[in-house]
Formats: sequence, C-alpha cells, structure tokens
Amino acid sequence: MQKRSLGQFEVEYAHELGAAGFVTNRQGDEPILVSLIGVTTQGERVRIGSCNAAIYRPDLVKDGRAKHPYCGFILPINNAVRKQGFRAFELVDGENFVFHRFNIQPSVYNSHGVWAGEVLELSDRSLFGVSGWALERGVLQISGALTPPDGNFDKIRLVAPPGVDARLHYPIHSPDAASYFWYLPGVPYFGFRIDVDLANSVIPDNSLLQFGLHVEGESDAYNELRNVTVPGRLSDFMNFPSDFHVKRVQRTSSAVAAPITGASDAERVAIIARRYLSRCEGLRVADWGCGFGRVARYVDQFLPGAQVTGIELDELNLNWLVEHLPRIRGIKVDLSAKVPLPDASFDLIYGISVMTHIRPTEQLIWLKELKRLLAPGGIMLLTTAGADAIAFTSRWAKPQDLEAWRRNGILVYEAATEYDSDIGGGGYYVQAKITPEKIRENWSEVVDVIDIIPAAFGYQEVVIAR
Repeated sequence: MQKRSLGQFEVEYAHELGAAGFVTNRQGDEPILVSLIGVTTQGERVRIGSCNAAIYRPDLVKDGRAKHPYCGFILPINNAVRKQGFRAFELVDGENFVFHRFNIQPSVYNSHGVWAGEVLELSDRSLFGVSGWALERGVLQISGALTPPDGNFDKIRLVAPPGVDARLHYPIHSPDAASYFWYLPGVPYFGFRIDVDLANSVIPDNSLLQFGLHVEGESDAYNELRNVTVPGRLSDFMNFPSDFHVKRVQRTSSAVAAPITGASDAERVAIIARRYLSRCEGLRVADWGCGFGRVARYVDQFLPGAQVTGIELDELNLNWLVEHLPRIRGIKVDLSAKVPLPDASFDLIYGISVMTHIRPTEQLIWLKELKRLLAPGGIMLLTTAGADAIAFTSRWAKPQDLEAWRRNGILVYEAATEYDSDIGGGGYYVQAKITPEKIRENWSEVVDVIDIIPAAFGYQEVVIAR
C-alpha cells in the first residue's frame, strides 16, 4: 500500500482473475483513476483496462476501512488477456504511479481443488437472475446477480420500456453472487440493481414493465430472452406461498423474488412459443412440474386465451396451487410417468428445471408420455442443465466430476432431499447435467429435437422438441 496525492489504495486481491480493491481516504467526488498494465517479456507496458475507484462499498465505511462509500475498483483479467503471456501486471493510479505489482499463476481453486481456468473453459457466458425487489421512497428496486461477458462490464446494457425512468446500477459488490461465480473475472462485483422512478414514469398499457439486460454484440434473438419482467398490477405480487414451498422447487428463489422470476419465465415461454408455433391464441398449455404455479399464473398474460394445466409430483405444492389459483387445472402424477389425460391434450408443453432433476433413463420415459400428450403441430420447451450449469454449481465440483463430464457428456449427482422422500423417490430426484450433443443423441430416439437455446432460463438451456 502506497500513499499518493490522489489517494491511498488497498488491494483486496490481485491474481489470475484480475485485481480488486479500494481507496481508503477518498474525499469529495473527484474521480480517482486506476489502471491495469500488462508487462510483456520485452518490458513493454500495455494498458489492459481502466476504471474509476467509485464502486459503492458501504461495508468498508462501516468497518472503518474507508472514508467514502464510493471507493471500490475492479479490473478483470479475461481469457484473451491471460493467453497473451504477460510476465507481470501492474496497478497504477492516474499519475501512472505503480502501487501494486503481481504475476499470474494458476492460484484460484474451489475447496476440492478445481481450478478456475478449467471452469472458465466450460463457460464464461453472461448469466443473470433476479433475487428480489423493494420499494424505497417511490423507487422500485429490482436486484439480483449478473455476470459480465468475458469480464467486460461495459458490454451490459439496460433496455427499458418507453416512458419509464430506469437506471442500471452495475457492478455492485456482492459476496453472495461471488460464492457461485467464484471462477469468473470480475469477482465479487456481480450484483446489479434496476431503479425505476415510478413518479417520473409512464406505465405501459399492458401493465407490465419489461426490461432487458442486453449484451453488446449479441443477436436480437439472444437478447430478447434476457428479460426482466415486472408485473404491473399489485395483485400480481400477492397470493404466494411461504418460502418453504418456494424453495422446495427453486432453492435459490424466494416468495419475494417469485413474482418477477415467474413473470419473466412466462414471457420467455411465450417468446419461444411465438417463434415455433403458427398460432398462439387460445393454446392448451401444460406446465410440467408446475410447483405452486410460479410461472403458470402469468402465462395467459403473454399468450392470450391460454388454458393452463399444471402437472406436478409434489402434493404439497399442487394442493396449494389448486386452492389458491383455481383458474389453473392441477393434475397430480407419480413416478410411473403416466398423466391421466387423453392423447393430444396440449398445444404447448413446457417444463422448467424438471429434466434437470431426473436421470437420463427417466428423461426418455417422460419424453414418451409428453409426446403422447402433445397435439400435432405442438411443441415442447424443456430446460436442461449443461456446461453453464456445471460452472454455476462448480463451487461443489470435484476434479473427477469435470473429468467425467468431459468424458461422458453426462453428470448425475445424488440429491437426498426431503422433496425426494415426499414424492417416494428413493433417489429418483437428482441433479442431472447433460450436453446438447447427448440430448440430441438420446432424445432423438423419442422426439424431434428442433433447437437448443443456451442460457435461455438462467443457467439452463431450453430444448425445443416435437
């Protein structure tokens, strides 16, 4: 740590994923520039990136480590930079004074000895998820985790509806998000918050606030599925079960987040349906693995006239749905994979995070039943867990897991949970990962796999099949 006229810097880490730290004595609003310099084997100094030490860090003020809350900085080192073979890196201030030097060697591992670089080879895609919302002095605040594409925070752009006064705060220091994305350049600055000034906004006629967290350089089709959809009616935030019910079917969610994650997923279902169906009015829709109706309750807002049926193994959540959401028909099923409905009952069947919890052999059994229920010309949208999911859960991964994944294209973890016991599973409920190649190879025995869209629902792909 070196004192300079511009400020006194403290480096929290400097290693193969980049460098992060803060200015301890910043005063006023004068920006303090920090740059990352790569030093070549010939001694040439190349500027890799720069930022102002102005990221919000109230934790440092609270701990007495900094005087100003806007004092943090983050300078990621991505794969492309690492591969250039710099012999050293330097952190410099606005006067080019070097206040820290470091080398990069493989040094970031999870608790089981899996190297961050190995996980990055699987996935460095930008992923995001909403964790909650709040109303603070007339400002609607939507928060969550958002990872930058290849460590580049500047490639993320907020798209808001016309007439809506919204601002994206990003990146935000987020130790919780860092526990999942420990392997990515930019850690731990993966939090985001969308602030909507309600008094200064005009709500669209459809009573939905539809935001996009778009990635610069990606296609419109890709960015269209990076939506954050906020129900516009107060009643849409009501009538949810307890967190106990919610976490049985989505561990990382909560009753607070469910209105936004449910509406967002319902809109994604509708977006994809419109791409592949010739008509989308009055559809007979099945939510396979509906839980308490997190998504099903919103489907008819995006697919007008939709008649929605929820199909569920978990009696606890299905009973809640039937009692509290009577407009959705609830169908109880068991592990026999038999649905008590006639052939061709549905035009659209979607299943979010269901195939991700059953073994490949059971996947085929259910596919046959879903195909029976699908009407001619209809489609299935089924999410699966691939390389992005392996990366997202990699804090628990062991070296032999990644080796098995690369060798077989399939990875199954046992998941001895209360949910498995309640459905009479005896190990039926698992964590199942499968590559797109294996999906096409295995599922094509039963259905026609039309397309596989990566990271369409959080870290899960979606398979479109007939």
